Amino acid sequence: MTVKIDQVVAAYLATRDKIALQKKKDKEAIAVLDTLQGKREKWLQQQLDVSGQTAGKVAGVGTYFKKKNEFVGVDDMDLFVKFLQENKAWDLLNKAVNKSAALERMGEDRDLSKVPGLKYSSEVEIQVRRS
Repeated sequence: MTVKIDQVVAAYLATRDKIALQKKKDKEAIAVLDTLQGKREKWLQQQLDVSGQTAGKVAGVGTYFKKKNEFVGVDDMDLFVKFLQENKAWDLLNKAVNKSAALERMGEDRDLSKVPGLKYSSEVEIQVRRS
């Protein structure tokens, strides 16, 4: 049996559609469950607040407790950069680069000498579009 390009492309697109549909269904189902879990978390937090506790235990079932989540972001870039430089506080930075800005500076030829200290790689993948 000879496999033809049109058959492979058609099968690829059909499978991609099935995957997208399943992801949509899963996302919707998970959203319902996330909402339910959020209500349960809120209720448990209210129980802890009323009792003045930070944690609780249900024998043979499990424990529940408060956990503080913290978030930090840059509010004033100029002030932050000045602080970094004056205090040599480089530990406050992540080792990450804004990809689009770096690619723009490197130019079409991806000249790494234009942005010293970076590494660059690329890969080619196959894309399939519906006609």
